[in-house]
Amino acid sequence: MKKKFFILTAMITFCFLCSICFFACGNTIAAESISFIYNDGSPLTEITIFRGNYSYVHQYLSITPENATGYTLQWSSSSYDKVSISFTKLYEVRIDALEYTEEPVTITCQIKDTDIRASFLVNVTDGELQNIIVDSSIANTTFYEGQTFDKNSLIVWGYFQNGQQHLLNNDELDVEVDNPLKIGSVLKIKYENFEITQQLNVVEDSVVSLNIENYPNRLNYTIGEHFDPEGLVVRGTFASGKTEIINDYTFENKPFAYDDNSIVISYNDYNISIPLNISATTTVSSFNQLQEAVNNANVGDSICISGKEYSNVSTLFIPISKNLTIFGSNENGQHTKIKSSSSSAIKLINDSLDSLNKGLTIANLDLYSSGDVISFDDENSLSNINGLNLVIENIIFNVYEGFSAINFSTSDKFSSSQISSLSITIENCEFAMENNALAITFSNVLNSKIYITNSSSVNRENISIIDCQGVVIEIDGNLSA
Repeated sequence: MKKKFFILTAMITFCFLCSICFFACGNTIAAESISFIYNDGSPLTEITIFRGNYSYVHQYLSITPENATGYTLQWSSSSYDKVSISFTKLYEVRIDALEYTEEPVTITCQIKDTDIRASFLVNVTDGELQNIIVDSSIANTTFYEGQTFDKNSLIVWGYFQNGQQHLLNNDELDVEVDNPLKIGSVLKIKYENFEITQQLNVVEDSVVSLNIENYPNRLNYTIGEHFDPEGLVVRGTFASGKTEIINDYTFENKPFAYDDNSIVISYNDYNISIPLNISATTTVSSFNQLQEAVNNANVGDSICISGKEYSNVSTLFIPISKNLTIFGSNENGQHTKIKSSSSSAIKLINDSLDSLNKGLTIANLDLYSSGDVISFDDENSLSNINGLNLVIENIIFNVYEGFSAINFSTSDKFSSSQISSLSITIENCEFAMENNALAITFSNVLNSKIYITNSSSVNRENISIIDCQGVVIEIDGNLSA
């Protein structure tokens, strides 16, 4: 009895399981095809999404038959770095537009383990171009007249429908501007249907530095000679960075002085100096040689006395018609010292009745004498001095009590004339004077001028003007009569 009951139970269980299996197999409906369709029934083949935006695409998926079951969907993107795919907890399928696409990205949906699939294309853009703007950097850029505008230097931004902006390809820009640039040039930029203009800051392209490309043929000169630019090549560097040979440079075309050692080349506001070797016509190494050189000198010659000190020497007599330059060597910054045991260290001889072209420069000496240091020699002169340009520079005057550093007094020997038309320039001198010594004495002198600059211990109180007319004194720019 128990055996029959067991067999009956087994048969009932088998029939129940078979009925469940039959029921399950009978409710699985295989998918036959899939596609992407808009709500209006039209096929979805290609869409455009703004960069940075996303779209849910599962809503467009259509599976035939609609009641198909028992399948698994697999989604893929042909370029995940441009268009990515993600899934929500609600089994929604979202695609994100990450980067611009030159070629469309393919989104594919496939039923797993089958060849049933559907796909559509995705383009990632910023939408329609709304405006173009040239980068503000161009407004802050200085351009130079004559310069060629470089289109590749442009930065132009495009503003798009989705609010994004990005650089436009310069090759696609239509650019109009003066070439070469000129002051007032305006830049015109066209792109598609848009056009903008930009005023350029164009300035004169001027020289900012000079360079000596080739030195002049001659670098050695004698005092009194003029600079010869033959062979000189000057190159200018302009603000734009270009360089050019400068032909219209200038220089001061005056005779070289004893203290010159270079020539300054100028162009506009820029200068460059060329070192030169400028020497005296004659250089002597003793006081006796100095007087001999003065006696034998030609008009305009220069004489340098080297050495540090010459003591107990006689007076140096200088004829003023020779227009000489006499100076010490100034070795190591020390003046050549001349200690005269005579009544004057230097006496000036008016050796010509001609009143024109008389000049004398005395420099770099430390002078002593037992009387006036520099004075007029009426004994050997033909007349009182009429017209003399005397330049005294870097002289140390050692003046004893009762005497003058410089004394010009009209001599009674020449009763028909007076000393007149003197121009004395005293610069960078030192007056070491004992009590009651004078810097300058003028007696019975007419229409003369004294210019004193940067010289110590000289003032109006130690300048004696006696029975003079038309004498003007200027000390460091301050005039007095």
